[in-house]
Amino acid sequence: MAKGEVTVRSEVRTQELLVPLTRDELLLKAQELSTALFDLETLKERHKGEKAEQKDAEGKTEKHLKELARTIRSKSELRPIEVYDQPNGALATVETIRMDTGAVAWTRPMTTTERDAFRQGTLFEMTSDGERSVVEPDEQVVEASKMPPGMAELTSEVEGKVTAIRKRG
Repeated sequence: MAKGEVTVRSEVRTQELLVPLTRDELLLKAQELSTALFDLETLKERHKGEKAEQKDAEGKTEKHLKELARTIRSKSELRPIEVYDQPNGALATVETIRMDTGAVAWTRPMTTTERDAFRQGTLFEMTSDGERSVVEPDEQVVEASKMPPGMAELTSEVEGKVTAIRKRG
């Protein structure tokens, strides 16, 4: 600049511009990249687990809602009720009797084994501790195709709940 010239310039400010990195700075950036990638993968895995847990919780809630709706619609629900089986030799059936009301819960045909045991008077023999022993049937009691609509599913559900109750008790 010549003597007496005035230079006009703006205020000094800071602006981001590209600067070549040293070898050490480049190694630090590579380490940061590696750590950030690891953190990202960790977050993704955690979110996958949370999504699975959330989906499972939603499924359980939906199942519960359907059960409640079915209960309200039918104005009844499945509960564990003590029952016993009583043979009806004249009809060759076995009636399941509710202990709470004495009503017949359902009737099914006797199996061949049960019919033979009934004729011999040993179908429901009492054990030494006063419990009834039951002759195990050798055939399916009632085929699902011969049950009323919905009865097979209900029977499966009841059997599952009875099994669960027996395991608890």
